[in-house]
Amino acid sequence: MAIRFVYFILLFISPFCISAENSKDLPPHEYFASQELLRDKLLMQKQIDEINRHEKFEKEKVTASIEKMKHRTSVFYFQFIQTIFIFFMVMVLVLGGFYLAFLQFKLDREIALKSIERKQDADTIADNSQQEEGTQQSNSVEISMTGIKLNSSVIGLIILAMSFAFFYLYIKDVYTIELFKEPKASATSTTDEKPPT
Repeated sequence: MAIRFVYFILLFISPFCISAENSKDLPPHEYFASQELLRDKLLMQKQIDEINRHEKFEKEKVTASIEKMKHRTSVFYFQFIQTIFIFFMVMVLVLGGFYLAFLQFKLDREIALKSIERKQDADTIADNSQQEEGTQQSNSVEISMTGIKLNSSVIGLIILAMSFAFFYLYIKDVYTIELFKEPKASATSTTDEKPPT
């Protein structure tokens, strides 16, 4: 505020000091007219400077907006590429889980078929009891203090369940598409900003 006051005083006093030497040569009405023209010239120059500052500020604001949009575009493009890569990676993992589950079920089927063949070929009751234990063990889960023992069909089910769970989490949390929301304009919006003075 004090700087403006000093500037205002200098604005009106300086023409008098500068043209004091010429005041002897000019009649009073011409002198005051020249002072008025000089004052108008200074005011116009001040307005032109303010317009130039405002124009420069607007150009900088537009440049910043363009840079923001370029950055957003590059981020969205990078996320698009990442999404495609992650999609293929998830598909490989899920299909691999399905394939491993298939192999475990196939192995269990082969064990069951061999068990049935042995059962038909068996002559004694002792052999039959041993083969029934083998059949029961191929489809069993055993939990003890030493650890967990899983047989092939149970492992296949676990792998299948984990593949489905992984795929479900991918679809639910990663692959969801959300629209980009622009931030709402606040009281100090960029359109309402005033150029620096």
